[in-house]
Amino acid sequence: MGKSNGSDALPRSYSRWIQDKEDEEKVGNGGGESKVGVETINALLDSLGRAKLGKEAQALFGKLEGRFTPNLRTYTVLLNGWCRVKNLMEAGRIWNEMLDEGFKSDIVTHNIMLEGLLRNKKRSDAIKFFEIMKAMAGF
Repeated sequence: MGKSNGSDALPRSYSRWIQDKEDEEKVGNGGGESKVGVETINALLDSLGRAKLGKEAQALFGKLEGRFTPNLRTYTVLLNGWCRVKNLMEAGRIWNEMLDEGFKSDIVTHNIMLEGLLRNKKRSDAIKFFEIMKAMAGF
């Protein structure tokens, strides 16, 4: 057996927990099809992001693809996770994916992105982003 550096241990334990919850729900509804609720997944992703584990949150999101339907909050917590670890490339990718999936950004997502830009000392980009946000919202 190869050694693990433990970087995927947390997403594996969350995945296991989700599987256990799904199994419990299947027993509770006679063994029928079951999906974990999006709010449960969002809470897990948010916890990882707040712990500055954006990469692990993204890995868990990928592993759970098809087992739940992401909503705006899902993309918001992923965006926040990447901004917390100052990875603006991934934050931008999540932003674009969110828009491509048909979600309209709100004040929370805008503020997360602005804060991420400012924390990374991208003042001119933050100003441009704010101007675009202002024009789109009609402020």
